[in-house]
Order: sequence, then C-alpha cells, then structure tokens
Amino acid sequence: MGIVRKPGQSNRLEDYGISYHAPLDTAATGLPPRSVDCITSTTVLEHIPEPLLEAVLRECRRLLRSSGLMSVIVCCQDNYSYGDPSLNRYNYLRYSDRQWRLYNPPIHLQNRLRYPDFVDVFERTGFEILEKRVAAGAPDELECVDLAEKFFAYRRDDLV
Repeated sequence: MGIVRKPGQSNRLEDYGISYHAPLDTAATGLPPRSVDCITSTTVLEHIPEPLLEAVLRECRRLLRSSGLMSVIVCCQDNYSYGDPSLNRYNYLRYSDRQWRLYNPPIHLQNRLRYPDFVDVFERTGFEILEKRVAAGAPDELECVDLAEKFFAYRRDDLV
C-alpha cells in the first residue's frame, strides 16, 4: 500500500520546491554555485571522516546563496552508548586513534571531533556563525573515562 493522500493533495517533492539527489558526492555535487537557500544537517557531520569534512563544508558554502543559511546539529558523544548501557557517552575518548580504528567501522564512522573542532572547520570554510547553542554535557561521566592522550589538549568543557 502506498501513501494515502487526500484528493487534490500534492504527492510530488517538486511541488514544494524540493529536489532529491541520491546518490551524490557531497564534496563535489556538480550543482550550480549559489543555487541553494538552506542546508540542514542533523547528526551527520560527526560521521564524516575528518579529512573529508572540510571538503564537504566548502561545497556547502559554494552552494549557498549569499542570503542562504545552514542549520547543523552535531552529536559529540559515543553512539555505542545508546545501545550499550555499560558505556557512557564519552567512552570513545579513552582510545588512541590507532585503537579507535579497530572499533570504528566505515559503515558507522564516528570522527570524535569536539565542539571547537567543528567551530574551527566552519570558520576555515568561510561560514559566519550566527548562533551557537551547546547542550549541557555530563562532566561527572567524563571523570569516569581515562582519556586518550590526544584529548588532553582540550578544555574539560570542550570535551563535554
């Protein structure tokens, strides 16, 4: 059974001005420059490998009209903690990059970038950040994690 619609109700994305393109290389879409009004990303950027993230955001910047906006939600916690209650949200910060590669399959990659890393890559790619909202973390959970050395350079607030 398909989607049931009321008589006269549109069932085409084009009627709403939406075009769907898949599959598509998000770092090189081939779409015309400044052809997009709005880009949204909800819990996606944390799954893009760090070396590719800048290229993806440069492409987003190229596509946006001068009046365009990009809205982003990034989840900076270990996704495995959702399915395994024995893991806390910062568990993945205990592993070195070499160790993390063993647990981090490409099909569900987690880049482990922290808040300042995301701010930095947006600024490097030419975005003007109009508003930042940071959800409260759980510092008590972070205290239970023996951090990998690479995360020592971060302020505690930036880790949570």
